[in-house]
Amino acid sequence: MRKATLILISIISFAILVYFFWDRSNTYTFGEVVGEELAENESVHRVVITNQEIDSENFSQQVILEEDFFQRMVNETSHTELREKQGSPGVKYVIDIETNKDTRHSIYTNFEDLHMNGRNFEITGENYLVNFIESADLNWNE
Repeated sequence: MRKATLILISIISFAILVYFFWDRSNTYTFGEVVGEELAENESVHRVVITNQEIDSENFSQQVILEEDFFQRMVNETSHTELREKQGSPGVKYVIDIETNKDTRHSIYTNFEDLHMNGRNFEITGENYLVNFIESADLNWNE
């Protein structure tokens, strides 16, 4: 009886450890994802943020920003926690990043989800990215 209890406890403990490590292996930060997507020799020349909130008076509004805004945005929001998931997010903001290599990287995000270059993520904690965009003093153009 004691041996069976010990085996059962061992199996349960092993299952908990496997779940914990598997769950953590699918967790990223916004800074990690952006770092993986931008090549080391790429520099950001321009950022275009489009507000596509359907409830707004105008369907979309844009603001064009320079590289320093992007660097500040990544620095202040890099700790946003993400978990890879299936399915596409709804879109509130589209962030188009243009680089010196004539490449464009797009980030689609709303309050709960984020999509970048074919990868979908659930935002598991505070969405510092949307908070940063909404608290920035942006001059939206229609």
